Amino acid sequence: MKKYSNPSGLFASVGDTSAFGTPTTFQLIDGAVVKGEIDAETALVYKVYAFFGDPRLPAAYVGTHPGQRDHGIVRQVANRWSTLSPATQQLLQAYLAPPTYPGSWFDGISPASARQGKTASVWTKIPSTHAIVWYRAVDADAETAANNLAAEVVKVWNTETLLFN
Repeated sequence: MKKYSNPSGLFASVGDTSAFGTPTTFQLIDGAVVKGEIDAETALVYKVYAFFGDPRLPAAYVGTHPGQRDHGIVRQVANRWSTLSPATQQLLQAYLAPPTYPGSWFDGISPASARQGKTASVWTKIPSTHAIVWYRAVDADAETAANNLAAEVVKVWNTETLLFN
């Protein structure tokens, strides 16, 4: 594991808020990896906790929220899945399941979601002829994005099925 070192003290550390401003949670977690405090697999788990607001994230890594747009954390989990330990896979499984499935993060069955009081009732659906688009009404702009996605599903379906005629 790599250890952080600043041999001549010529550059600021990750936690230097006067130089960099308040760090994001992801920056704090990445800094801990560089310093050798946690490994990359633990960092991935902590980033998932941070993104989903899971209270199991240790307080030392709570910074500003990583944000909702193009975070890529679920994609990172999926890409690394086969290399993760069984224990880590078990921890992260609830975050990969669709929100209305039993055992998903939002289902209310997982211990973390139960602590957060999250249930499937926070989800709203837009049914169309060929698909259902789910969104959380509490998320800013979610309804607009979901309606746009539902409209695109219809367009893609119509375009693709014309190819078979």
